[in-house]
Amino acid sequence: MRGWQDGGEVCVVHEVSVAGHRVTMADWLSVSGDRVTRERVYFDPQQLAKALAA
Repeated sequence: MRGWQDGGEVCVVHEVSVAGHRVTMADWLSVSGDRVTRERVYFDPQQLAKALAA
């Protein structure tokens, strides 16, 4: 897992297990105070489709 922060923006890149396959995902979080105000999730749809088809 890797991550970085720039002001109120945080990005975390990690792998999750989907149907026994590793899928790389990125979470982009907007933070205000001690709360997450927005979350965007990015992933390769081909990688996810391949994992779900197996």
